[in-house]
Amino acid sequence: TDPWRRFVRESLSAQAKFAQAVEQCRPGPLRDRLDEAGRRIDDAVRECWRVARLGAALDAALANLDVDHTSAELRTVQDERHQLLAAGRPASTDALDETESALAVRLQSARRIQATGQRATDRLRVVTAQLKEAVASAAEVSLGGTSAITTGSLAANIDSVVDEIESLRKALEETEAAPAPGTAPPP
Repeated sequence: TDPWRRFVRESLSAQAKFAQAVEQCRPGPLRDRLDEAGRRIDDAVRECWRVARLGAALDAALANLDVDHTSAELRTVQDERHQLLAAGRPASTDALDETESALAVRLQSARRIQATGQRATDRLRVVTAQLKEAVASAAEVSLGGTSAITTGSLAANIDSVVDEIESLRKALEETEAAPAPGTAPPP
């Protein structure tokens, strides 16, 4: 789903444009270095796809939590507890207190998932833009405009983008593997 799909499409487009820039370059050492950089672009696209899959899993988990329904249910339980207290029946609120606590923990989980998804979206937006920047630089290098950028700095920029996407993927995998609050970790 979007925005994840959009990031994958943008990275695939950047990959195709990079390949076109390399094709415009005459055979030789420069093209060889661009080909090496192209393999790292391929790595970036694969990582982007993996991040997008994890992001979509976050979205699915959030949808399963049904934040709106849980919020409404929490308000109902709170109202019911307040009515019992106002009626002078505090002993009747124990089950409601436990229910309220469970619903509150569920909403906290949902907020953490939302925050994780937003951070991932923000980072993927940045690295996708950086990937496009690398493609523009590759086009410049392939056309001989090496005064502003060298193949070494281009490769370093691409490596940085790939490293950032890999870090994002690893962070999301760790988030996905973390046990939910109130549950025991796997043995």
